[in-house]
Amino acid sequence: MKVVGNLTTFVREQMLEEFEVGSRIQSLIAHYEDLHRAHAAVLKARAQVEALTPLVAEGERYAGLVSEDSQMRQCREALHAFFS
Repeated sequence: MKVVGNLTTFVREQMLEEFEVGSRIQSLIAHYEDLHRAHAAVLKARAQVEALTPLVAEGERYAGLVSEDSQMRQCREALHAFFS
């Protein structure tokens, strides 16, 4: 049997394969940056939706008022014939 001085060193040298750490770290950093940009885009879109929601509600309210105004004008025009 072989004499093993340091078990950690023995396992690292004899049993584990070396792999390229630098490229994996660069890949993780790039992936993180992509995720960060995507998250920022989602937050920006959410803020835009929140900012535009009241505008949409006001537009619908305006459309209803325009419709009501049109109906009232038609009623007023019909009154001329009624009083004649």
